[in-house]
Amino acid sequence: MPAQRRFMPVRPLLRRLRSGERCWPAAIAARLAALALLAGFWRLALAERRLALTPRPHPATALDLLFCAAMVALLLGGLVLGIAGAGLLREVALPGPFSARGDFAAGR
Repeated sequence: MPAQRRFMPVRPLLRRLRSGERCWPAAIAARLAALALLAGFWRLALAERRLALTPRPHPATALDLLFCAAMVALLLGGLVLGIAGAGLLREVALPGPFSARGDFAAGR
């Protein structure tokens, strides 16, 4: 007896997302990933605050700058996934000169 598939294969799922068709598992996964990224941002922000204020204020170190860059990346990723969700992968039709069908060698 063949095993029953529980999950949707990746290629049809990506095709559905690119066409703009709604897919609730992808929307839920995007929102959960957004929550995880925002939770990671919060934990990193608390750790950076603790490093910056104890034992006394000090000039920024390379570790502080790395933490701040990671915080920005986590915050942006979480917000983009939270706002756009699964629609982030949707293909957008580009007008005339911006389309991939244009002949760039001819200058069109």
